[in-house]
Amino acid sequence: MPLRWINIFVCFGIGLILFALLLPPLEEGRLAARRAQSRLMLRHIGLSLENYHDVFRHLPPGSTTDDSGQGLHGWTTLILPYLESSPLYHRVDFEIPWDHWSNRHLFQTEIASYLNPNVEWNGTAEGLGLIHFAANSNLLYRNSSVSWQEIPQGRGACWMLGEAQGDFLPWGAPFNWRNWDGTLCVSSAGFGIPAQEGANILFADGSVKFVSSKNSVSQFKDASGGLSPVPQTATQKPVVQFELVRQIPTGQVRTLGLASPNAKNQSAVLLLSDRNGEVATADFTFPASKFLRESVSANQVRIALSGAPTVRIVILDRPLDAELCSILSESPNLECLQASELNLTSESIPLLARLPQLKAVRIHRASDETLALFKRLLPRVEFLVRERSGFVPYPADHDNPADKVPMQEPEQAR
Repeated sequence: MPLRWINIFVCFGIGLILFALLLPPLEEGRLAARRAQSRLMLRHIGLSLENYHDVFRHLPPGSTTDDSGQGLHGWTTLILPYLESSPLYHRVDFEIPWDHWSNRHLFQTEIASYLNPNVEWNGTAEGLGLIHFAANSNLLYRNSSVSWQEIPQGRGACWMLGEAQGDFLPWGAPFNWRNWDGTLCVSSAGFGIPAQEGANILFADGSVKFVSSKNSVSQFKDASGGLSPVPQTATQKPVVQFELVRQIPTGQVRTLGLASPNAKNQSAVLLLSDRNGEVATADFTFPASKFLRESVSANQVRIALSGAPTVRIVILDRPLDAELCSILSESPNLECLQASELNLTSESIPLLARLPQLKAVRIHRASDETLALFKRLLPRVEFLVRERSGFVPYPADHDNPADKVPMQEPEQAR
């Protein structure tokens, strides 16, 4: 063999040896960086919970529920203002479940503080963003209101959040809590990152500790801070499995310009796609700037929907009038519609009857005459109208005038 080839093989062999020697430190460096970033996310969430406690003198409820026990919203939504997500928080309707059609699109986004870089799954097949952390079921549970003073052994002895190993939930889902018996990296229903051989755990005093799975049981088997276990009925939660994806489709924000010469801010629409890549939701209440938005004109709605023939949900912050009905009647897949007010007549309401899939309309205000006319001409459509107790199906008991919401503009997203 020529000497030249021998030299090439020697150099190649030396390169392989150096690569093998350098690979473990590089991988350890990546793991350390991801662990540090996850620790930062937990501290951010911990600070938000601390700020919530400062305002309300207790931690947020693990979940809010209705009278039947159905989950409405979780602690992850309630602390949004303290995660610098106030505009999103103020668009959520807390009187109806998080996954109701008029709320669900708000959770089709990622919250950076809820994501762990060690986890490859960031969303569900339905486009909902995930959370990779879970809470202590003795601190955050159904309609809970635990204060720091209720932890007998002090905040530093009570764990609050940890890195979930699996069974991740959408961040908007209620009931995001788990028990921890000190074991790590054992089950997808527990805590731990197998590649890290442990987990970052947030304690109630705001500190974050990395706990190794090798000695977690002996050191942290009792990290409850002396809290007594809450009744099982308070921590009971439905078992729901979500199909996970590595990346959720990002919504397309389309700026629509000024709705009128007197408008101060530009209008915009948020178009959200389904798992097939087709536009499913058109949200015209989305602000064009970070905090401000402007009501759209009928022509802007026409232009936006002309490029979204598959839209199933349309959310408006303007009255529903005859011109809008004519525009919406060209969307054959429309199932759900929300508007601020009904300005319709017996001639314009039948335009909506052209929509074979329409099943629900949600309105902030309308006269009794318009409501009765709408229900008579479209009996198959569920009609929700706002009262002081929240959005209720129409017809309902309207005999008590005190129950009705006065004729005023719906609250704008702050």
